[in-house]
Amino acid sequence: MLKKIFLYGKIMKNNHSDYLQLILENTRGSIFCLNDELKITFANSSFLRETGYSTQEEVLNRNIFEMISSSPENGFSLEQEKHSLFISLKNKKKVENERIYFQRKDKTGFFAEYNSFPVNIDSAPCIYVVNFINITERDASSREVARLSGLPEDNPNPIIEICSNSNSILYCNPAASIDFPELNPLTGAGKFLVDWKHPLFSGLESMVYELKLDGLAKALDVLDIEIGDPFSENYRVYNRKLRYIPEDSTIRLYATDITKEQELLEGTKILLEEVDKIKQKLEGEHKEAEEIGKSLLYREPENKRLIATVGVEQSSEAGGDRAGFLVETNQQQKTKNEWLAVFDASGHGKGAAKFQEVALGGILTLLLQGHNMKESLISANRLLEKFNSGRFLVGNIWRVMERNEREVEDGFVWLEEFSIGQHPVMVLEPGKDEVRELDFLNEENRKRTVPMGLFSDGFENIAPRYEKLKAGTRTVTYTDGITEAMDKENRQFGKTRLKDHIFATKDLTTAEAYAFIVHAVKCWVNNLPSTTPPDEIGRLDMADDITVAIVDIF
Repeated sequence: MLKKIFLYGKIMKNNHSDYLQLILENTRGSIFCLNDELKITFANSSFLRETGYSTQEEVLNRNIFEMISSSPENGFSLEQEKHSLFISLKNKKKVENERIYFQRKDKTGFFAEYNSFPVNIDSAPCIYVVNFINITERDASSREVARLSGLPEDNPNPIIEICSNSNSILYCNPAASIDFPELNPLTGAGKFLVDWKHPLFSGLESMVYELKLDGLAKALDVLDIEIGDPFSENYRVYNRKLRYIPEDSTIRLYATDITKEQELLEGTKILLEEVDKIKQKLEGEHKEAEEIGKSLLYREPENKRLIATVGVEQSSEAGGDRAGFLVETNQQQKTKNEWLAVFDASGHGKGAAKFQEVALGGILTLLLQGHNMKESLISANRLLEKFNSGRFLVGNIWRVMERNEREVEDGFVWLEEFSIGQHPVMVLEPGKDEVRELDFLNEENRKRTVPMGLFSDGFENIAPRYEKLKAGTRTVTYTDGITEAMDKENRQFGKTRLKDHIFATKDLTTAEAYAFIVHAVKCWVNNLPSTTPPDEIGRLDMADDITVAIVDIF
């Protein structure tokens, strides 16, 4: 009989242990048990899942302080005697809702909220039971709620909430309380009924009624509202938006003060009207300037030794490029010097074009009065510099010298050139396999090149430069509208590509060469093959004028 009772008690004990373990395994929270050495004696499945371990054997007999810390920054070398969990366990005190940081098997971690309970049963295989829950998502949600709750408070514009059921104001954010203190509901004062006659709510009562009747979440814009006398300091204009939240029958009103924007808008309208007047005036001036330009420079040279094709392909905004021939008359010697001039004014549009015409008009007037080219350039520069416009003019001016001016052997010619800050002239000589840039000779100042109109100091030292060329040489004078022309990938056409195209025209006429080079630049700007027919290129939005003068010298 005694033997049967003993066996029955043992079976009951074993069954009770299995029953407790079954409960712990199926508990939603994570649970682990510690012995008096703070080593793990049991960990349920939820614990293993949270910490990334597969079996109990991986965590049994491990000191719990190898897996926990106060925060990620503290690391896991913290002395366990200073940890709040250690102190509570050693004092055999119950702990509730404390934070702790767990490290997973893969070295990642998470915050948890734990409770610990001392075990006072002598026969128990542990003396502490700890359960915890992962609070990562809860913390994230709390932070998001705190962030969102701060939005209306921090918003500099008025926000007002109205209960559509009780027709009362529930909330005014700080901005609304400042702008409309009369609408701010007082704590403990009961319902603060909406006064639909208030200027801020003008025209909203019927909208609120329809939103409530419809019962669907909606957001809608409302007409701007003016508050106060337009001629007083208290005048304000508000943009208003409504949002209906059907879950609690709340109407949320957002009001944005747009008084300054309205004032700026009115001021902008007046300014645009003035700009339009100026634009019309400039357009008229530009047309006049273009007519002047056509009369200032002619495209066909009088010199029979020159065959030339000169042109300016204007950009989408008429620019300040000019190219053509002009004549310097020597009254005493009764001779004429014919110069090719290619000019480019800084900037774009009508201002650049007008500046160009003033400069050319000044040079031409001085030449007609009998001044030579150097004197005319210096005097015109003084005129432009006095304008103090901030603009300047660059260009090349060159001519073929007569034989009686400078001795030259048969089959060669001398060029005289004034460079005012423009690119060097390119030449393709007979029998040569390359296009080169002219390196004009000047004993006193070989490299001197000065823009016009920018400053006067030093311009008086400008001097002609000279170069000897073979008869039959092709010259190409151009502006940076060609070399700096950009394709769709912001790549420049460049000098090297221009030289290649000049060389490719050695057997063409000047007119054919001009068409070939200009067509190549237009194809480049539009990212089109060079074989594209001209009528298929389409509209060009060029950033600058395309100007080139091709002259064959015989």
